[in-house]
Amino acid sequence: MDEISKTRETYGKIASQYGKEHSDIEEVAKYADFFVSSVKGNILDIGCGPGRDSRYFGENGLFPIGIDITPEFISMAKENSPLSEFVSMDARYLAFPEGRFDGVWACASLLHLPREDMPMAIGEVYRVLKDDGLLFVSLKEGSGEKYVGERYFSYYSESEITGILEDAGFTIVSIEAEKKKDNWISVFAKKKQR
Repeated sequence: MDEISKTRETYGKIASQYGKEHSDIEEVAKYADFFVSSVKGNILDIGCGPGRDSRYFGENGLFPIGIDITPEFISMAKENSPLSEFVSMDARYLAFPEGRFDGVWACASLLHLPREDMPMAIGEVYRVLKDDGLLFVSLKEGSGEKYVGERYFSYYSESEITGILEDAGFTIVSIEAEKKKDNWISVFAKKKQR
């Protein structure tokens, strides 16, 4: 079983517990509020989990589509945010047309991809964003990649994620390292017009 399949299976087993532990938008409120104030229209919530963030965005005037590869999360999200749309989908292969979204929110989700797949996923995000569209991505700070329990994580430095985003055609709006239980890097970036 590959890293992504094993991680998906693990989230399926712990979906209910995970949803309870991460039900409060306050975990990411300052980033979510900036996103809401900066984006109008259609947004993509990558790795939407139980739908907490999509619900918040919908309640604040945005039109979210949430994607996740864990079927249990998609079911929970549909219950938790009935006015949003949720689809089972892999972030590396986004089944949306070019320029579909005004914003993309990838909160603690792309960190489960093997490092070699990150440029492909960011390229897909670039493709589905409108010109000047806003991306938020949060990752764990560090180096390398490994399993933590049954979930797979890839770690990045600020310069590594900045380089990947800029190589894909993004301009960095802000980057912040935050020390919580783990060290996190949170980045806002805009799609440059080509």
